[in-house]
Amino acid sequence: MYVLFRALRDKSTDVRASALSTLASICELMRFAVHPYTSDIVDAVSHLLAVEKEPEVRRGNEDADKLSFFL
Repeated sequence: MYVLFRALRDKSTDVRASALSTLASICELMRFAVHPYTSDIVDAVSHLLAVEKEPEVRRGNEDADKLSFFL
């Protein structure tokens, strides 16, 4: 999980977008197993979406919207 959190801060927009999408998929698949990481996930995603200006990563917000359902 923490590798994905680091990837959300990567310089490459493709890496950040992919990390956001992957994180959403993990939450969807693992459901309650991500409970220990809930606060880390919410903090990382909310920070990324608050400061991100690249459209590729902002489109990853569609996947991140899934996170709110599973968290």
